[in-house]
Amino acid sequence: MLAVAAPPGDLERGTMQSQLLATLTGGGIALLGIIIGAVVTHWLTSRRTREQRRFEEADDRRKWLLDELREAAQSDAQGAKSVLSQLRKGGVILQPPTRQGDVHKISREDLQAFCVPHNSMILMCDNTIKPVQDITPGEMILAYDSRKHVVLQEPVSEVIKGEATRFVRINGRIRVTEGQQVFCEGRYVAAEELMLSQGLASEQGKQLVVSSLELQEGTTGEPVFSLVLESGNGYYVRTEGADEAILIKEGETGKID
Repeated sequence: MLAVAAPPGDLERGTMQSQLLATLTGGGIALLGIIIGAVVTHWLTSRRTREQRRFEEADDRRKWLLDELREAAQSDAQGAKSVLSQLRKGGVILQPPTRQGDVHKISREDLQAFCVPHNSMILMCDNTIKPVQDITPGEMILAYDSRKHVVLQEPVSEVIKGEATRFVRINGRIRVTEGQQVFCEGRYVAAEELMLSQGLASEQGKQLVVSSLELQEGTTGEPVFSLVLESGNGYYVRTEGADEAILIKEGETGKID
């Protein structure tokens, strides 16, 4: 059998095609390697960025919690110093009032514990003030519905008069009986349960920060007065020597058993 040789031109073209194919194949593999490397690098960078961000967020939370703990510790320390100071002056630790659930049980006798002293000024419906001892049933005073968050005008249904020997002085000026319900940070609490740094509601719509608390106990009874509103809403009182009126009420329900 005779062997037939390919023309020289065909051999050269075949060689060039083989070299081109090898070049393209090698270039493709290299390009694929570059792409894979770029994807892996991006993934690793993104992962490190996410981990760094989570670390920074966790570190920020840790710092925030530490700041909160420091503030709480300082507040507790200040409260403890205040209590110790009052005890050294002859003050006593008050017992919490009797409760049924979260609602105070009020009798006519107990109502005298929710009182303000003589010459405390009541904010009337026309924004004037009047001494509590001069208020008579039927007079219109400025009231506040804490459930609906509205200020309204309401008539006084009854004025209760009594005597008290134990008072809580707030910020050195505001005097109320120890059981008087005071609007504090969205709810009513007894004056004896107030704590330093809490905020009381004033008639100006601002918070009055509690900076000092002092228990006062006398040997003779002092005249005190309590206003009864049928709705049980709170009303504003400015005790003698105070610059602002605070929001108070006669109990959680405002009803008399």
